[in-house]
Amino acid sequence: MRDGGLDREAPQPADASALGDAPRIRAILTTAARAGRSVSYSELLGDLGFRFTRPKMRALCKTLAEVDRLCAADGEPDLAVLVVRESDRLPGQGWWVGGTALLLGYDGPWEGASAARFIRVQQDAVFAYWAAKKASASSTSSSRPLRISRNRVAALRVKWRSWDTKMQAFSEP
Repeated sequence: MRDGGLDREAPQPADASALGDAPRIRAILTTAARAGRSVSYSELLGDLGFRFTRPKMRALCKTLAEVDRLCAADGEPDLAVLVVRESDRLPGQGWWVGGTALLLGYDGPWEGASAARFIRVQQDAVFAYWAAKKASASSTSSSRPLRISRNRVAALRVKWRSWDTKMQAFSEP
């Protein structure tokens, strides 16, 4: 059942397919990016109608890889970097082992001040992209989507394969 949360709405049955609904999760994260804020795993699961559990978080992480693939195909920055732990506001282990940080030139620890600085830069780039897109959409009705290079797409494909392999191993009993 869905937790009523702060709005105190009546509990509604959670739809298990929501965990794999990449377009829906992408929309939630795009809204957060436009607002210039990160989203905790717990908050995102709550938006999908679930309470936080590790198995649900793992399922969500698999879908985040698909969300980033969709973003790259549309020439948009990755959104998974916005999904963070409540404790330190950094992405979880799956994001780091998926290879995104290495592709972006970071080879440091997954926790602490240097990780926080790196993540802040990445999140700020996502926020700036969506702020610019919002501004250009309001100033012109025929804006073209930004495109990314073929090399970046190839690098992201490697990351997605690596992420998927690692997440499969991580979620096996």
